[in-house]
Amino acid sequence: MSRILGLVLAGVLAVGVVVAIVASLRGTFSPQPVVTVNGVIGSEKQPFFQDPAVLAEFQHNGLNVKVDTAGSREMAAKRERNRRRGLQPGS
Repeated sequence: MSRILGLVLAGVLAVGVVVAIVASLRGTFSPQPVVTVNGVIGSEKQPFFQDPAVLAEFQHNGLNVKVDTAGSREMAAKRERNRRRGLQPGS
């Protein structure tokens, strides 16, 4: 009895895997939406955020990263900038 149950469960699992593969290949699963993230960085980090490989990796992971530059003191002084998703001062 347990052998029959094991075979039935294995068959159901195999069918499920095939359905998932076919659905994936046909594009049934929608792509991940792109999320825009705004942040403020120190100017010395700007080349990193402008690197095409970094931008491509962000995009691949569903992120559209927009950054402004500011000095550490300016980040602390300007309260409206503190409402951003991220602040990354220089040191």
